[in-house]
Amino acid sequence: MYGHQYYRLSVNDQAKLFNTELKKENYEELYQLANELMVDEADLRKDLALYGWYYILELKRFVKIEARQAS
Repeated sequence: MYGHQYYRLSVNDQAKLFNTELKKENYEELYQLANELMVDEADLRKDLALYGWYYILELKRFVKIEARQAS
């Protein structure tokens, strides 16, 4: 998959794709996978964060974090 194909996916599918690929032992760091897909890592993190997906380094994956209003 290339960057232009990646950006056609929904945000949830983008995060799932990265999480699936990061489970493989080919990638020790997010930047390696981003480079292979020809996607800028900083843009990737920023774009996914807009929809509540944050990269957790210790988990080596994107996690959906939903902010709820305190009542």
